[in-house]
This record gives sequence, structure tokens and C-alpha cells, in this order.
Amino acid sequence: MGCANIAPALFSMAGQQRAMPEGMAITAMTTLGYAGVLAGPALIGFAAHGWGLTAALMLVAAAMFAVAISARWLRLGNAE
Repeated sequence: MGCANIAPALFSMAGQQRAMPEGMAITAMTTLGYAGVLAGPALIGFAAHGWGLTAALMLVAAAMFAVAISARWLRLGNAE
């Protein structure tokens, strides 16, 4: 939902970090991406069923806002 433009930067950061080998980091990022693609619509559907569509889409908007706010911690210079 509009966050695809940060994927290349996140993959670059995963390759530059030192906590795990680069191949494992890229694999972990890809796995999390596919998990989000598969689980996201189901979670939105469950939220819409329980609280209504407006509230469910507000949760999506809040999550996107949280991603935008957290961008300052995701700069390439901070990848360690």
C-alpha cells in the first residue's frame, strides 16, 4: 500500500548490516515481505469484520503513518 518504494533501501540495509550473513538477511527480508503480502489482507478482513471497514482502513493508515515516522531510524547510515 504505497510502501513499495522503500523495499530497495531495506534490501540494501539488510545487505550492509553485520548481525547475520548478507544472504540470510536478504532471505529474512524476503520472507517477511511475503508474509505481509499473505497475512495483510486477512488481518484487514478480520479487523473489518470485527470493527467495521472504516476502522480497519484507519488501522492501515495508522500503520503507514508509523512506517513514515520510523523512517528516520531506517537511514542507510544507521545500518549496523
